[in-house]
Amino acid sequence: TAPINQEVRVIYLKPPPPEPSGLLTVIEKRPRQPSPPPRKTIWCPPQIPQKPPPIILRGPVPEPPPPLPSHI
Repeated sequence: TAPINQEVRVIYLKPPPPEPSGLLTVIEKRPRQPSPPPRKTIWCPPQIPQKPPPIILRGPVPEPPPPLPSHI
């Protein structure tokens, strides 16, 4: 039982240190990444308006034809 207790203590002491250091690096990287987001926003606007039109036109068009033949 002595060796088991020692192993558990080593595992508990190891996880705590890496956790705080990992969180600090993530927080530091977030504020430093303000330039990448702006590039994504410019590419989003042009793609968003072009996608909605085709989906809306294709939705109502295929729906009316199927119901007519199925009823006949």
